[in-house]
Amino acid sequence: MSQAIPKSCRRCERGPLVHGSRWRGLTKSERKATGGVEHCARGLCRACYESVLGQDALYDYEPVSRNSEEILEEWALLRSDGMTDLTIAAERIGTTRAALEKCLERARKAGDPRGQVYRNGQLGGIRQGSMAGRAA
Repeated sequence: MSQAIPKSCRRCERGPLVHGSRWRGLTKSERKATGGVEHCARGLCRACYESVLGQDALYDYEPVSRNSEEILEEWALLRSDGMTDLTIAAERIGTTRAALEKCLERARKAGDPRGQVYRNGQLGGIRQGSMAGRAA
């Protein structure tokens, strides 16, 4: 999953949002010291999430995480249109370059052809960035 938590709640704008698993590991005094609130889901703080849960209003807030299958499908579509730059592709997909690279790496290891990228017009390598030089 790729996840980029917003800096503040999408509904009430309180923040900074702290990832739920990290928040639950903090003591009350540590929570207060962060000056933040717990991120629950969909870019919402716990209070806002619970207030819209079970209402149609929840669907007004898109999920902040994407599973690998969704990312690979969008990458395959961009690649079929000639996209080779992972930075631009990640921006268009709505994820970070690092998350896209990790997703593609996992797909290649699993033998999924959608994990392939192009290097200089040839199938096989990463065009630019931290994974350059690694074999596909």
